[in-house]
Amino acid sequence: MYEKRKHLLKIVAIYILAALVITFLLIYYSEDQRVKANNDNKENQVTVKPETFKQEYRNSKGEVRLILSYQYPNLSGEYKGIDKANCRYTTLFSNWLKEQDEIIDSVSEEENTGGSKYGNEVSYTITFNRNNIFSVLFEGYLFTGGAHGMPYRTPTNIDLRGGDEVDLTKLMNKSKEQIKKQVNDAFKKKIDQDKSLYWDNAYTIVEQTKFEDLRYYFTENGIVFYFDPYVLAPYAAGFVEATISY
Repeated sequence: MYEKRKHLLKIVAIYILAALVITFLLIYYSEDQRVKANNDNKENQVTVKPETFKQEYRNSKGEVRLILSYQYPNLSGEYKGIDKANCRYTTLFSNWLKEQDEIIDSVSEEENTGGSKYGNEVSYTITFNRNNIFSVLFEGYLFTGGAHGMPYRTPTNIDLRGGDEVDLTKLMNKSKEQIKKQVNDAFKKKIDQDKSLYWDNAYTIVEQTKFEDLRYYFTENGIVFYFDPYVLAPYAAGFVEATISY
């Protein structure tokens, strides 16, 4: 009788010990996953200083006929890719300014007065700043007369660890073909919601766009891919966007 009771107590003790071990492992694993999730969603430790260019240009009579403005970020921090990222932003600005030479020359030689001033203005928005990814969307508006101007965008998605553009295939652990299919499906769903808003061949244009020609920026909700006005729909539709998760 005593031996049976002793054996039973041993079994109970083993069950209690096993339950304690399992409980400890569950708590540890849960905490480890929580810490990992927090570490994987860290805000980048960078300081951003806006750099601004603004210049007025006058015609031969001294009247202001053109206003150019451009704003871009200047980053500082401990990341290896900071200098390369800043070089990317300044190069974009330098190239943009060179592209304005023709309109600057035409204004300086202009003798006619009156009418709307021409303009080309660019500002930026930091759309994502986490997990070593620094995503900036430059948005411009060019007006050279007519009923309305033309909006345009330039996205930059920098991996601060090296200063290069983010490699989507490595980030998402998917092939170009797999990612392109996700993008195609997202735009098809959007277009199918109301086909009357888009050109008849809108989805064909999406399908025929090469992976390398896709343009996108990061947000907290996912990766936003977009097409310029007039590409998939009339001007009034603006930029047509579709978001996929990552």
